[in-house]
Amino acid sequence: MMRVTALLIGLGVAAGVGLGAYALWPAAQPPRTSASSATASSNAVVARGRIEPASRVRTLQGQSGSVIERLYVREGDRVEAGAVIAHTNARPALAAALSVEERRLAEAEQTLAQIQAPAKASDIETQHALVRQRDVEWRQARTDFERTRALVGRGVAASEQEQTRRTQMDQARHALDQAEWRLRSLSEHRGIDAVVAATRVDTQRALVEKARADLDRSEIRSPIAGTVLMVMVREGEALEAEGLLQIGDLSRLMVIAEVGETAIGRVRVGQSVTMSGPMLSGTVNGRVERIASTVFRQRRPSSDVLIGRDARVIEVEIVPTDPMPPVVWSEMTVRIAATAP
Repeated sequence: MMRVTALLIGLGVAAGVGLGAYALWPAAQPPRTSASSATASSNAVVARGRIEPASRVRTLQGQSGSVIERLYVREGDRVEAGAVIAHTNARPALAAALSVEERRLAEAEQTLAQIQAPAKASDIETQHALVRQRDVEWRQARTDFERTRALVGRGVAASEQEQTRRTQMDQARHALDQAEWRLRSLSEHRGIDAVVAATRVDTQRALVEKARADLDRSEIRSPIAGTVLMVMVREGEALEAEGLLQIGDLSRLMVIAEVGETAIGRVRVGQSVTMSGPMLSGTVNGRVERIASTVFRQRRPSSDVLIGRDARVIEVEIVPTDPMPPVVWSEMTVRIAATAP
């Protein structure tokens, strides 16, 4: 009985010591969160982003309906600005049309030059001599006619002779007029002839430029230096509205964030951005470079980042301050440390 009583007393003393120690131990405090950190977290704008070249993706077009005869690049090829990408089957016919128009232009220019150029001095002198000769012939024909008419009046010559002399005189006069007209045409040119010829030259030059432009469209060139991202039409296929291929300059990349219309008021140019995604080895930093002024309905399938197939969004351009993988249109989560509107 005494042993039981001692055991109970011992247990009570131990319990009391334990309770006292617990009462004297400092209470555990939850981790503190600063007011500024909580505010920044609540104001952050989360959006879906994609990688794009800073100069955007370019789609190369050609004459719709024409067939690609030769394609000189493949996906992943690096090309320089102005490099020939492809030729269409319209090129031979268009090259022939240009050649015809160029020949017609040369003929028109030669005609204008002939009208504007003065005649040779030797040609003018020869024509002067011909005019003098025709004048002598006309004067002689007139003298013969007057003599014959006088003889007919006295009854010495027949009237038929008078008519013959008159015809000869008229012919001599006509020959003199022709020689004098030719001399004037050699000595001067008509202004209206030069105007008409110059107009024909201008018209033909315009036709040459049109033919050259048509030929240029059959030769598709790269407008920028960049990398071929996607080829939509192969050799032997016809060009359609979607174009031939897409090209982009991967040396300078940016991220396009699709920010919801209701959250755009909390985004400002220059704000810091963090980005993460399956193509990134870690978090990538950046800053807001530009905010678009157009709202549109994004039509890409919904994701965990931006819910809703027809969400109204505004594009925000972000310049990464850390390296980015050169994978165009790779998606990621964008967090913009926005401020309150």
